[in-house]
Amino acid sequence: MKKLVLGLLVAALMTLGLVGAPSAQADPYPGTVVTKTDAELLKVTKKRKAKFTVTVTAGTATPKGWLKVKCVKGNKIIKSGPKAYAGAGTKIKSGKLTPGKWNCKVKFVGDGPYMNSKDVAPVTVRG
Repeated sequence: MKKLVLGLLVAALMTLGLVGAPSAQADPYPGTVVTKTDAELLKVTKKRKAKFTVTVTAGTATPKGWLKVKCVKGNKIIKSGPKAYAGAGTKIKSGKLTPGKWNCKVKFVGDGPYMNSKDVAPVTVRG
């Protein structure tokens, strides 16, 4: 009988909002800043390297970190970087690409509280 009364009392207090159960924190990584990377293909140079303009946003803060490029075509992978991110409009080039269609992933690797982010851009290299 005591357990029944106690259970009803706890249920009533929780319903009225006087007692709450612990809840999960909304941010899974406290103390970090979420970033968003936007990579825009400028051109493919005469040496068959893709040139990108990269902008990384992190709210009102200026993120600090490194940029890397990884281009994939079938089972062939071409990597370049790292290059320090120096604010909006930072330019980075890929490695030398063979003719064809490539998927290039520009990745921002954040320093300190800035989280990693990436953007994928299709690139067509003509022979």
